[in-house]
Amino acid sequence: MEKLVFHPDPILEEQMPAFDFDNPIMDPKELEKELLAIMFANNGIGIASPQIGIRTRVFAMGHSLMPEASLALFNPTVIDASNEFQDVEEGCLSFPNIFAKIKRPTWIVVKYNTSENEERTERMEGYNCK
Repeated sequence: MEKLVFHPDPILEEQMPAFDFDNPIMDPKELEKELLAIMFANNGIGIASPQIGIRTRVFAMGHSLMPEASLALFNPTVIDASNEFQDVEEGCLSFPNIFAKIKRPTWIVVKYNTSENEERTERMEGYNCK
C-alpha cells in the first residue's frame, strides 16, 4: 500500500497526465481501492492520486461511514458550475492540521470515467457523491 505524500513534495504541484486505460500505470480497480483505503485510514473525504505518489489524474471521494457511496473519478473534468458559491472550511491530507475557508460553487457537473472505464456525467453538490 502506498503512503500519504506531504507538502512540500513537488508532486503535489505537478499537473498530472490523464489516466491511460489502454496502457495503465496500474490496475484501475486497485488504484481506486488503494485511494479509498488510504483516505479512510486517515479520516479523509477526498484524495487525489499524487497524494499517494502516483502520477496520474484520479480523484477519490466518499466517507468511511458510507463506503458503498464512495467512488474514484478517473480523468475528471468540470463541465459546468453554479454561479452561486458557499463558504466551507476544508482541510487536506497532505497538509495535516491546516484548515482554510474556501469558496466553492454550490454544485458542479463533472464528466469522468469509472475504474471500469465507463464514461459518466453527474451533477454533484456538497459532500454528497451520489
